[in-house]
Amino acid sequence: MELADQHRQKIETLSRGMTQKVQVIAAVLHQPDLLVIDEPFANLDPVNAQLVREIMLELRDQGKAVIMTSHQLGLVETLCDRIAMIHHGQVVLQGSVAEVRRQFARNILHLSGSGQVDYLPGVIHTERRTASDWYLTLAPDTNPQTILKAIVSNGHFTVDRFDMALPTLDEIFVQVVRRSGQSQDIV
Repeated sequence: MELADQHRQKIETLSRGMTQKVQVIAAVLHQPDLLVIDEPFANLDPVNAQLVREIMLELRDQGKAVIMTSHQLGLVETLCDRIAMIHHGQVVLQGSVAEVRRQFARNILHLSGSGQVDYLPGVIHTERRTASDWYLTLAPDTNPQTILKAIVSNGHFTVDRFDMALPTLDEIFVQVVRRSGQSQDIV
């Protein structure tokens, strides 16, 4: 964890980030089968966050169970297999990250590539976000495979990527919070 040069320092003299790294070391030093950790990425710069992320992934790859609380949902999305959203002590949303994201999908396709996206039947809104990324909102009864066939057959667009645009956990969090009118905790 790159703290060897600080080994003689008292913990209260260390920065918040270094203190956080010491706490992570103390939590994993004895190689627990179950690790319960609260906000492991708090106060960490991107380099140190990557070190902690690697430790978490190593524990997971060793078959260890890690229960983590975090408000950094981008990290939760990449590290966790399952999530639970708790509100007033009650689980209000749970499941695998993929299941939860699919549950909140809004029938939007992400299309990446080059060329021009022409009119497509069944597409009710087209948004170009970057030079190569398009987001297509489909009518409720539109089959995404039909859209892909139409794009490929017209020859005006070379497809590099075609997938359902699933919402991020941040977007889901905001939606659930707005629906309930209260803040949530993610576990």
